[in-house]
Amino acid sequence: DVVGVSLITEYCLTHEQVKALALSALWSAEMETPDVKEAIVDSKAGKPLMKALKHDDSGVVLQAAGCVANLSTQMPEIKVALFEGGVGDTLLNLLKNDSDTEIRKQAMVGIVNMCAGTPAALAHLVSNGAVEAINELSRSTQDKSIKNLCLTASRALTR
Repeated sequence: DVVGVSLITEYCLTHEQVKALALSALWSAEMETPDVKEAIVDSKAGKPLMKALKHDDSGVVLQAAGCVANLSTQMPEIKVALFEGGVGDTLLNLLKNDSDTEIRKQAMVGIVNMCAGTPAALAHLVSNGAVEAINELSRSTQDKSIKNLCLTASRALTR
């Protein structure tokens, strides 16, 4: 579209930067309207998000993880669609294995949000080590805000 072409040509954005900007817009978007919910669920949004979560560019991965964290606070249908699309497992992999603390933090938030009110996601992700990965993130950082977030997340998954 014209706006996209304008962004690329005017600002000389790379493909990865354009992806990150698009994900950033979705990250901050409000999804509480039925037409947006339907568009996300029907379009199988999990597939492009999965691809972005596995991208080589850490900026794209961070934006995708934040986007999932936001989408996972929305309507139950969105959480289920993301979980069934494999996004929960991908977030868990990032939480366990990524070297970037911010990516791990966003992955953790996405997991907790996805599990809230979604028993299948909660059972699956907890049984596959989500709580242990959260505790490891807490031990690996000196940032008190992340430590506090980890404590809250761990409690949310073990209630």
